[in-house]
Amino acid sequence: MRARYPLVLAAMLAVVALALADCGSADSPGDNTPDTTPPLVAGTTPADGAAGVLTNAFITVIFNEDMAPASATGQVVLTGGGSATTTWQDLRTVVITHSSTWTEGVQVTVTLGTGLTDAAGNPLAAPYQFSFFTDTTALLLIATDPLEGATGVHRSASLGLRFSRPADLTSVADQVTIAGPGGSATYPFSVSSGGTNNWVLIDPTDDLPASTAFTVTVGAAVHAIGSPSTTLGTPRVFHFTTGVVVDAAPGSRS
Repeated sequence: MRARYPLVLAAMLAVVALALADCGSADSPGDNTPDTTPPLVAGTTPADGAAGVLTNAFITVIFNEDMAPASATGQVVLTGGGSATTTWQDLRTVVITHSSTWTEGVQVTVTLGTGLTDAAGNPLAAPYQFSFFTDTTALLLIATDPLEGATGVHRSASLGLRFSRPADLTSVADQVTIAGPGGSATYPFSVSSGGTNNWVLIDPTDDLPASTAFTVTVGAAVHAIGSPSTTLGTPRVFHFTTGVVVDAAPGSRS
């Protein structure tokens, strides 16, 4: 009788092993679950909004998952710089070069089309765009805050001007005006550095009137720090409309 015990024990262990295997397969998803999630752009170099980019620089785009490199053909469009060529460093990183150098001081926009797919064949959910500005010795106004045509702007918010180079604050104070509808009134302000990326803050002395359309004019004589001859050259104008909210102004922009 004792000779049968090892056989019984072995049979019981086999049953337990099978039961555990069945539980594991029932509780965890199989490896064959299809991938139906569109890929995402995880990062770019240059970053969106970057300034001072070399005119012969290459562009790098990193995705959040493995891509199908062949799908990039015809799906990358550059404004300026001629035709684009793609070279994959690995399945998630593509390097984009251009056939000719960009012009100095221009905005370059990169568009990735929805024909770009991941390794499972899922396309980008929508075209992906980012832009940057090439290097130049000139002074350019490359961004404003608020944006052109913005509405509902906080009445106490500071305004932001981003230049391609650090701008002389005294020249900004002398050359900027904030005007109400039809130029009926102008509003005093102070000027300060906005921290990184060549932002200048324009802080109205008092809260601006509610629900009012404003015109901000940045004069042509605004110049770079230490270089009075490096001026904006052409006046720039943008518009916004205030809301009714009074809120603390941001201290800096990035």
